[in-house]
Formats: sequence, C-alpha cells, structure tokens
Amino acid sequence: MKNYKLFKFLAVTFFGLCLLTANSFAAEEHRPFSEMQGDCDNFKSSLKNEFLIWDLKEQNIVSAKDDKNTPSLSAGEKARLALDSESEVKLVLNPEKKFPSKEKKYAGMVKILTTQKGTYRISIGSKVWADLINQESKKAQDALRFEMQTSCNKIFKTIEFSLEKNQEYILQVSSSKSPFVDVLFTPVN
Repeated sequence: MKNYKLFKFLAVTFFGLCLLTANSFAAEEHRPFSEMQGDCDNFKSSLKNEFLIWDLKEQNIVSAKDDKNTPSLSAGEKARLALDSESEVKLVLNPEKKFPSKEKKYAGMVKILTTQKGTYRISIGSKVWADLINQESKKAQDALRFEMQTSCNKIFKTIEFSLEKNQEYILQVSSSKSPFVDVLFTPVN
C-alpha cells in the first residue's frame, strides 16, 4: 500500500512538472513596446544572418495591386518593393491595424513559396503593417514572434511564422508612408 501511495504521489508530481514545462515552451509573448525602441543591437532574436543579407544589393520588385499575377519574393534575398497608392490596391484581407495619418499611404503584395516546413522570418525596413496570408485558404497566419527596434536604421521589425512545406503565401504590406519598402524572407535556423 505504501508503494502504491508513493507511486501515485510521484506520478502526480511528474505530470504536474510536465505541464509546467510545456507551458514554459509555449509561444513567447511579444516584448513590451518599451523594449522595442532601441537600435539594431537591441533585437532579442538573433538576426545575424538577416543583417548580413541586408547589406547586400536588393532585387527590385514591383508589388501587385491584387492577388492575381503576384510577383515572387525569393527566400534569402532582400527586395525593395515598389508599392502603389493604398486606394488602388485590392488587399486580400483588411489589415488588422491601420496607422492614422493624413499623409498618402502605400500598399502592395508579393508571393512567398516555402520549400520546407518550419519557422520563417519576415524582416521589414520601415514602419508598415504586414499580413502573411495563405494563398489557398485566404486566412492570415498567426505570428509566433514579433519584434521591432524603432531606432534601427536597417531592420525596423521582424515577424516569425510557422509555415507548411510547398505552400504559397501572400505577403500583404499596407500603411506605408513611402512608395518603397525593403523586405527580407528567411528560414529561421
């Protein structure tokens, strides 16, 4: 009887520890805004690879005004997207957030194709709203992690997503103050 009670106690304790450990590995919470106003050295995520690519010459892409005939953004290459006036772009989904401004806003879309299942990162060089949308289902993908550093003169924000193999996604950029935005799509190692 003593052994049974000891076994039961150990089993319940072990189960409780497993639950606590699982919760600690759940999706990270986004950093507070007060920690996202630094320069390029203040990113919590390791962006060493992204900063190396960022300094290379970018490809120029004219983004699409709708999700038909959308140009592709290659993984591992920085691109400068030419955007159109937001009023001329038919967005796949309404952005979750718009930045209030009396200034003209720009938007556009590019296609992203994944070759492997895994975590991918989209890094953006300026303040814009970005949605990643599954081409087939037309559903926005939930971000695993989001971080920005408002004083970084290269990468303004980075967003990580868990994506499926051989899927097409639409990167929808909106609320840009500039008709150009620098974007980088990379797998997270």
